[in-house]
Amino acid sequence: MTVTDIFNLALAELSHDVTIAEGDGSQESARCALFYPRARLDVFTRHPWLFLQTTCPAAAVAGMAAEPGYAHVYAAPADALLIADCLDEDGQTASFIRRGSLIHTDIPIHQITYTQDADDPSEWPEPVLQAVVRSLAAKLCKPMAQNARITADAFSSAEEALSLAKLHDARANQRSTSLPRTAAHNPYKTARN
Repeated sequence: MTVTDIFNLALAELSHDVTIAEGDGSQESARCALFYPRARLDVFTRHPWLFLQTTCPAAAVAGMAAEPGYAHVYAAPADALLIADCLDEDGQTASFIRRGSLIHTDIPIHQITYTQDADDPSEWPEPVLQAVVRSLAAKLCKPMAQNARITADAFSSAEEALSLAKLHDARANQRSTSLPRTAAHNPYKTARN
């Protein structure tokens, strides 16, 4: 699956008859390229996706005042789309809030779990791929369809696809909680090989 495939699937969701090729310079291609990053990030930042989660050591920021109600400040990982969890050395979850590139916590933390970006659609589970396709279709609908009912239907379809993807992710997480999180046990990476 390529980004151009996603463009064509989104256009098909809108019953658009044009099929675009990579870099074809068409108006449809330009619109898809404009809205695609927003559609992808909209899906990726609305759930702590299992296939996108990773961890890193916490890096304290010295000399920075914590937000009210918090006592410690850490640098958010540069590639973090969404902070899922902050843990201390004993694995206790900290209360936290993210403000831009900083994470404010109530206790000292040792590790940050976060959602990272993945721009290769071939690495995404099918339900997430469909959620991105429908999110893109919904974003394209306003300028292309210019019909309130069709636009409302497209946004409703995008929300439904996102809900199904979240359900799939939760079920994948339930099945794999007893297994170590290694590449050998990742169902998405195993399926690709």
